Amino acid sequence: MQCHTYYTRKALNKISGFEDITQWAANHHEKLNGKGYPYCKTAKELDFNSRLLGCLDIYQALTEDRPYRAGMEHSHVVHIMRDMADGGFVDRTIVDDITQVFG
Repeated sequence: MQCHTYYTRKALNKISGFEDITQWAANHHEKLNGKGYPYCKTAKELDFNSRLLGCLDIYQALTEDRPYRAGMEHSHVVHIMRDMADGGFVDRTIVDDITQVFG
């Protein structure tokens, strides 16, 4: 499962003009505290768009129905994401923005 970020980078690298998009998409499982994957990047190494895609990916994953569970309510997801921000995993400002935009 964790290989999909590698294959995202590999596939998008072939498209001229997608250099920035490749970085953002391939970094969507990185965390600000260096505990993400595949490269264990830290906050200093992650630009805004990589941070944004990471947060949006989490929000979507938690709010969507999955074969193994029902999607969670917005308020519950925001609580989880605020805990993640408190733990240094994701950007608190982006979580606050998600709260307002999707709330």
